[in-house]
Amino acid sequence: MASGHVAEGPRVAAFERELCTHVGVAHAVAVSSGTAALHVVLAAMGIGPGDEVVIPSFVCSALLNAVAYTGAVPVPADIDAPR
Repeated sequence: MASGHVAEGPRVAAFERELCTHVGVAHAVAVSSGTAALHVVLAAMGIGPGDEVVIPSFVCSALLNAVAYTGAVPVPADIDAPR
């Protein structure tokens, strides 16, 4: 907090570089929240307006929001097989 760089800055950039090395990938992006992470993943997958995204019917609102941010349509599905 004292550095003034909470969401961006040299420490976040260093973390991203170290994560790349640790995981063995070329790029990593730190985001501010789980919702933002879900949104980035959906966008990276090419999910966009008019696409349907099947999600569990009992889910945290972050997933619904992330799907909505892409313009896609959330489609709730029951995750338990009927008995």
